[in-house]
Amino acid sequence: MARILFVNIPAHGHVNPTFPLVLAFVKAGHKVDYLISESFRKKVEYCGATFIPYLTPVDIDFTDRKFNILRNIRKAFKEIDAGIRELGPQYDVILLGGMHYDITKMAKEIKKPIIFCSAIFLMNEQTLNHLVKIAIGIPALIRVVARNSITRKLLSRFLLSPLLDLKINDLLTAIGPQSSTLNINFTSNYFHPEASTFDDKCLFIGPSPTISLMDDTFPISKLEDSKKKIIYATLGTAFNRWTGFFKSVIDAFKDSEYLVVMSTGNKETIKLIGDIPQNFIVRDFVPQAEVLKHADLFIAHGGMGSVSDGMYLGVPMILVPLGADQFFNAYRLQELGAGKVLKKHDVTAQNLRREAKLVMENDSFKAAVKKVQQSFISAGGPDLAVRKVEEML
Repeated sequence: MARILFVNIPAHGHVNPTFPLVLAFVKAGHKVDYLISESFRKKVEYCGATFIPYLTPVDIDFTDRKFNILRNIRKAFKEIDAGIRELGPQYDVILLGGMHYDITKMAKEIKKPIIFCSAIFLMNEQTLNHLVKIAIGIPALIRVVARNSITRKLLSRFLLSPLLDLKINDLLTAIGPQSSTLNINFTSNYFHPEASTFDDKCLFIGPSPTISLMDDTFPISKLEDSKKKIIYATLGTAFNRWTGFFKSVIDAFKDSEYLVVMSTGNKETIKLIGDIPQNFIVRDFVPQAEVLKHADLFIAHGGMGSVSDGMYLGVPMILVPLGADQFFNAYRLQELGAGKVLKKHDVTAQNLRREAKLVMENDSFKAAVKKVQQSFISAGGPDLAVRKVEEML
């Protein structure tokens, strides 16, 4: 039995993909602890691991409009750094998610292997160039910076480094393979652009459906008994304050032949979107994986967690990328034929109805989704990662 420490930044998109891996280590008989913020305690304990809180409480609210995000990100990085240095030597291996400035250096200092867990595409020049080429909707400034290594390095050193209080010489390396031991990526080598350009220290294990704590008040039986096609719409946890999106979904499908489940990510948005049609189920949070098991279409923002859930469960998608890595995820999915991208300014009731009909009725989308789905299922999953780590110890 090994003693394993998971450490991560307190962001759903980075933490949630690690829980199936935590569960797999626990089932394999290992002792697993998870250093993370209080908001993730229930899921950590649900997976059978021991929850360890940050020394100083910190959470990152990506919907915060008071500009506390950067301050809290900096605090989280400091907590991670302090936690690894203090607790790390007690463990056989540390699995670190998010982003860290020098995993290899820290592993040498504490004399323990540190494995990097990446919930987004791993980056190198080939992957970045591929994604920038296909992601036609990304802002022009980001396109220029991404393609010019000198500009990218200058911005990394003189803007990102002081903002995050980290020593970042090049953002590309900061979101690339960071561990000299092992880098675990939660997608398949088919879905990951230019996966063959990474060495054998990068393991593409595929995603697992998000572990949702079941809400007994959610009417899942309505989905199970529905004779209508089911559409699920959400903007995830970080970019969910756009009430216009939810209003457009309502205008597009109210009193239609579809049953629509809509997750707003917060209670305030529900109050702002107005009357809820009878063929809608609207909640601030829903058990996403359970809903997707019954869905015929998934309309989302393009976060990697949502894309992975949709593809793993075989649901074609309409994606409306709003920021972060969502443009890359969305356009990669469109490139593979498993969904359509709708730009933010094109989100209208008419366009949503048209795209929904196209995606649900065109067999080519279903075939493309099936191909991505099979690549996820056959990637090896958490069990493969457990075996690789056990071989190291």
